[in-house]
Amino acid sequence: MVDQIITVIQQFGYGYFFLLIIIGANFTPIPDPLFIMLAGNHATLSTFHPLIAFLLTYSAMMLSLYVKFLFARWFRKQTIKALSQSRFQKKRYEIENLITSYGSFGIMLSFFLPGMRHVMPLFLGTTKMPHLNYITTTFSFGLVWTFAFFLWGLKLMMPLHLKPFLNSLFCLLPSVLEA
Repeated sequence: MVDQIITVIQQFGYGYFFLLIIIGANFTPIPDPLFIMLAGNHATLSTFHPLIAFLLTYSAMMLSLYVKFLFARWFRKQTIKALSQSRFQKKRYEIENLITSYGSFGIMLSFFLPGMRHVMPLFLGTTKMPHLNYITTTFSFGLVWTFAFFLWGLKLMMPLHLKPFLNSLFCLLPSVLEA
């Protein structure tokens, strides 16, 4: 199983890092930090240079957030209507409080609060925040945030040289689930 995953990663090359974040951050319920740490961990494969892998991971994360910002700018009325729904009310009030209380620092804090990272660009897009302000604020804080999780995955997650152990674990898993 692990050999198959590594083969797929090597077939996609560096594009894997970009696709992992774009697809993982936008279309799965799994938290973004896990995908970033996974990208950091996979950057330890001998076929990849960690700096290039990080730059692709970072650019995919920032592109994902910037597209949400642009969507909110272009479809302001629809986004405001969507953010007014009851399931987003609490997050919207939290974002408003963060920005009024802390300004740009509140945007940085949104990276570390679950779910806020994806709602913040929508909110900032509806407020017509200037593009340059959004890019400088979000991309600089995003650089620190992405680098921290990527480095964590690069250094602290389970290294891929434990492949034999993982293969035996995946072989045992079906028998454990059946019991």
